[in-house]
Amino acid sequence: MLLVDDDPDLLEITFDLLTAYGFDVVKASSAEAALAMLQKGAHFDILLSDVVMPGMSGLQLAYKARELNPRLKIILVSGYPNPAIESGHGYLGDFEFLEKPYRVDDILRLADE
Repeated sequence: MLLVDDDPDLLEITFDLLTAYGFDVVKASSAEAALAMLQKGAHFDILLSDVVMPGMSGLQLAYKARELNPRLKIILVSGYPNPAIESGHGYLGDFEFLEKPYRVDDILRLADE
């Protein structure tokens, strides 16, 4: 799983929770860093990304990641998705979405679908 969030505390907490549930997790602190990993051929089954981040949004990352790997399961999370939607970066409904705060059970459910 590729985990992307610009908030370092949330990135660490989510990383710890997901690894405790048995996920093999790689962290990225920006969409640009995550995209660079994907472009270099790193293989992931799941992309879990925050939507609202400085620079490239999680929604923009999701579209680019889907182009690189159409079979990648993409889960976007945010407490504030509207800025990304309204900025013309795409439609959040094209991907799985969880509102913050979310539960790990929600991620597990979407990961198994």
